[in-house]
Parts: sequence; C-alpha cells; structure tokens
Amino acid sequence: MSDLRKALKSYITFTQDPELAQFVASNQEVVKTWIGNYDNVNDATAALKVEMKAAYMEVYPKKKEVPTLAVNLEILFEEAKLWQQYLPKETEFWWNL
Repeated sequence: MSDLRKALKSYITFTQDPELAQFVASNQEVVKTWIGNYDNVNDATAALKVEMKAAYMEVYPKKKEVPTLAVNLEILFEEAKLWQQYLPKETEFWWNL
C-alpha cells in the first residue's frame, strides 16, 4: 500500500466529512511526492481523485456517496516538479528513468 493510500485511509477514518482539498492541504508532502510523477496537472488531479474514491470505498464499502473531490493542484504540482529536479539520481523512481 502506498504512502498516499495510507494517508488517505487514515484521513477518511478520522474525519466526519472528508474533502479532497482539505486532505491535500493537510498532507502536502505526501501528495507532492505522489503527483510529481505525472506529466501534467490534469493527469495528476484525475489520478488523485481515483485514489481518494478507492480509499473511501475501502474504508466505507457500503456507502454509495463519495467525498467532495474538488481540488486545485496547479501550485502544488509546480512545486512537486521543481522539487523533483533537485532529487539525486539514485532516488529517482524507475518510471522516471
């Protein structure tokens, strides 16, 4: 299980009304690391929404509604891309090579 999925499940478990934007605001480092692996902000946003839905369904499998998924990742995505430029080569992930 990824660090993102663990953080999402923990957040969903302990929050009455989970919202993706609130999760992103309180878990910026985990989100930044995860979204930095995408080529553009739209793909990163779509993938993060899928992860939130999947984590929510794992925590509450019988619920039909999903949490609020509106979020703007543009600034965080730019920060993630800048941050990735300074990572040493040996810590790059295999899918970035």
